[in-house]
Amino acid sequence: MMYTSIVEKPEKDTLFISFFQEKIEKDFEIRTFYLNGKTWSMAIFSQNDEQTKVDFRKYNDDKPNRNVRYKLPKDIEEKVHILMQTLDLNCGSLDFMKSGNKYYFLEINPVGQFGNVSADCNYFLEREIALQL
Repeated sequence: MMYTSIVEKPEKDTLFISFFQEKIEKDFEIRTFYLNGKTWSMAIFSQNDEQTKVDFRKYNDDKPNRNVRYKLPKDIEEKVHILMQTLDLNCGSLDFMKSGNKYYFLEINPVGQFGNVSADCNYFLEREIALQL
């Protein structure tokens, strides 16, 4: 699996397809599940663990990150809805970082992984999906 990592100085001729950006000091990460215009979000407090500090997907099974329900601001939820409509997606998982008063959009997973959001935050998303079928 490819993870986000800090690159101090890229080495020539050894880089695979890569994207570089300025490092953003995050307060926490956010995973949002989107389904037909509704969103359910979880804050992931990954910044205090050296193993998950840069990328929460480098799970630390010995000391799991704290995950709690989170409510995105209304304007961000509206932008998520517009983006999903524009991409013709009715379901998906979106990742963000929050730093100060700013939200940074990272990516969309159109498959819509939701298991951890559902379980950790007691959203019971399986029921929400079943009701849509």
